[in-house]
Amino acid sequence: VRLGLAVSILMGSIVLLCLIFLLATRSMFSRNEHFTIRKIEINGSSMWKQREKLLAAHGGINYNHSNLFSINLSDLKKKIESIPSIEKANVARRLPDTIVLNISSRIPRALFSGNGKTWYTDDYGVVFSAASYGEIRKNIPVISGFAQGNDLQEGDSVSQFKIPLSIISTADRFYPGFVVKRLDLRSEKH
Repeated sequence: VRLGLAVSILMGSIVLLCLIFLLATRSMFSRNEHFTIRKIEINGSSMWKQREKLLAAHGGINYNHSNLFSINLSDLKKKIESIPSIEKANVARRLPDTIVLNISSRIPRALFSGNGKTWYTDDYGVVFSAASYGEIRKNIPVISGFAQGNDLQEGDSVSQFKIPLSIISTADRFYPGFVVKRLDLRSEKH
């Protein structure tokens, strides 16, 4: 009986200490006003630095309301990477009030038209709209003869673009004097 009572008191003490620890860390970190998010630092393309509010809204961050420790960094990373024109993102905290986003944008390698929109595609055939990317300053090749359905969405990967995109990247890397202006997908010979 004494041994059972001693073990019960010991287990109860451990549970109580764990509960006190959780409540203390919660009040020190995730509910502490000192760690309220006041700034988002964006590293990467200057285009994304101009869209700080869009990234905050997409990630569910409310300035002066969200706490730095109440944000799940892996969930925030997934939300940011779900933007079709972002290839990769890394997320970190900087104490006391900053979320740091390191963003790698998709590089548009070709453009094509469909459903009354201009679409871009990167090296992997991932499609994104001009509106989500922003202004592109250099002339890039045009892919024509692509027969897509009305269900083409941003973030879709188009397997038909694999060969044309490899031709474009090969020309860019190894033959800088050779400029690809248009690729026609209607015929394999082209």
